[in-house]
Amino acid sequence: MSAILKLAPKKNPFIISVEKNAGRTEFTKDDLDLHKQAHNPYFQPEFYDALEEMGLTYKETAIWDKDLIPNAWEMKKKGCQKYRFGLNSKYNDIKDSIVSGFDLRQKPLQVVVDSKGLPFSLFNGNTTNDIMSKFTHLKNRLVAVYEFNDNYVRGNLSLIGLRLNVIQNPAGEASWQDIMKVIDELLDDGSLELKKNPTKKDVNDFVYLLGDKISYASAGKFNPDTAMVRKYINGVVESQTGKKSVISINTGADVLELVRLKGYIDTPNHVYHACSSTVEKQETTEKTLLKSLFNAQADTGIDMTDVGVSTIAHMGAPDPKNPVKDFFMTYYKFYYEYLEMKAYDQQKYRNPVDSGKFKLLGFFQQVKELEDIWEFGSIVPPEKFMAEFTKRYPQKPTEVPFLNKDL
Repeated sequence: MSAILKLAPKKNPFIISVEKNAGRTEFTKDDLDLHKQAHNPYFQPEFYDALEEMGLTYKETAIWDKDLIPNAWEMKKKGCQKYRFGLNSKYNDIKDSIVSGFDLRQKPLQVVVDSKGLPFSLFNGNTTNDIMSKFTHLKNRLVAVYEFNDNYVRGNLSLIGLRLNVIQNPAGEASWQDIMKVIDELLDDGSLELKKNPTKKDVNDFVYLLGDKISYASAGKFNPDTAMVRKYINGVVESQTGKKSVISINTGADVLELVRLKGYIDTPNHVYHACSSTVEKQETTEKTLLKSLFNAQADTGIDMTDVGVSTIAHMGAPDPKNPVKDFFMTYYKFYYEYLEMKAYDQQKYRNPVDSGKFKLLGFFQQVKELEDIWEFGSIVPPEKFMAEFTKRYPQKPTEVPFLNKDL
């Protein structure tokens, strides 16, 4: 029986030792050539040619002395990077990856130079550069060099830096705090600005621009149509115009705090309840509140035969692109589904007598533009809402299946 030949594992030529006191002290031309075979405009265009439209033209990848790398760390805020809110959440993972063997296939540091060819900014690779400085003896760096072109506008470097952090693993992720930090800085320095005395079109254009910047910087991770981003954009518009055009709501408690000022106060046998425009949440919470009222009967001695829960629906953060349409479509969808649920209950329970203990009081009016119809911050009864809705959207169905009546 022939002996089995055991082959030693072949060394990966792309992995080099850089650990302090045990590894390399510099990158060589051979390292650079290997790196360029793996990381280049052909295989990773998003790091090179794709930046052309944002104002950066790729020039070359070269070896630079570490002292030439611009310092992009904000020393006054320890651990706070120029394009990031706080320390990179994957700092330790990146450190472990580098000191256990640097992979020449990973992205280089990315530096843009000024018109004289002098280093201007390290816009991607700050974490890698910091780790190399602290945990290796490397005297130089692999650097992709870029020049500004005519497409560049102030603030683009911050957006590019965040975007590339999202694209490349394990270079870290962009958190929502990172996105807000960069956008806030662009607003503070005037890179993003709404015109003075803006028209409605100016505001809409600004809203779309903000959404585009957020989508770009987060590589699509944060959608401008999500409630969190909508609320942020609404706040920015209010700050820029000095006018409150919408009311953004986080939870039902926010609504109740506002409507209590208008006299909607709980009593021992009646409570007000505010919920997002989701039927499942509304039904579950109503029943929980009603149960609590009944459970309190023994303690209070109050006659609980006349108890009730009145619900106010809210729309979260109105869509800054078209808050009026969002108002009508959000509440229409909710109300339609609400009545469908009631119709289903009638069939399932064979037309039970409505106890009257649950009441949909109405819809929270969160859009300033509609105050000529309903007071801003008021509660719009379903009947009045549907009367206005059918005027604006006569093509939408109003008859609920199985209910045999209109909304």
